[in-house]
Amino acid sequence: MSTQIHITPKEALVLRTFAASQYYDGPGTATWLPDVTENSGLNPQSFAAVYGSLVAKGIMLTKSHPNDPHDTCELTAAGEHILQAPLAESAPGAA
Repeated sequence: MSTQIHITPKEALVLRTFAASQYYDGPGTATWLPDVTENSGLNPQSFAAVYGSLVAKGIMLTKSHPNDPHDTCELTAAGEHILQAPLAESAPGAA
């Protein structure tokens, strides 16, 4: 039996923003963390808290590249599974 992971409205917003990125092409792809931060509409401090929560829940992870000044983020297998589920149901009335 799988454990249900609760997604808050702001977490759903960040996941939708990630999936809408021009760089996201499905499982295993990463996108620039600064792009997701900016496009989410959250202020940097709020985004950091929400993103940190997604990382702590095992939904997203950050990858740093030594020759690149920007970190990228990607979904874990659990995150991909959540993304395939209707996020709107997880966050009714989220704006």
